Amino acid sequence: MLPEAFVTHQTPNRLRIKIPAKKGDATFFNGLKELLSGYPGIDQVQVNPVTGSVLLLHRIDAAVLTQLATRFGFVQPQSPPHRKATLHQRVIASFRHWDEQVKATTRGELDIPSLVFLGLIGTGMYQLSFGNFIAPAWYTAFWYASSIILSIQSTNGSEGSDNSTTG
Repeated sequence: MLPEAFVTHQTPNRLRIKIPAKKGDATFFNGLKELLSGYPGIDQVQVNPVTGSVLLLHRIDAAVLTQLATRFGFVQPQSPPHRKATLHQRVIASFRHWDEQVKATTRGELDIPSLVFLGLIGTGMYQLSFGNFIAPAWYTAFWYASSIILSIQSTNGSEGSDNSTTG
């Protein structure tokens, strides 16, 4: 049975294939390197048995490379294993979803950072209206509000940019 393999990185002239089942098998990877190095259109083959990967620098179609490896019995192409999203990735995805919902609802006038900015400015004004000049809440709110605006400006490159990204 052929070992499972999958493409982890691909550009027009570069292809990286992982073969986890053969990780650590220097004989396998050296044989694969020898076989692929002589193929027309493949400029360079780098193997790393420690990581179980093959890097091909080439001038041919990537699909042809995959067919070649399968034909010679080195690998059976598979899709990469599904990795579960981390908590951080799920939070960011959720934030982006809600940010897009706010943008759609307000027809692009507001986004979540803008709403947070307005809420913090409002909190600061509320504190000032009650004479809370010494309480940390109003100036902390202003500090956070200015930090958000500054981070948006640095992300966009200018304050007038309407393609703000969050996350």
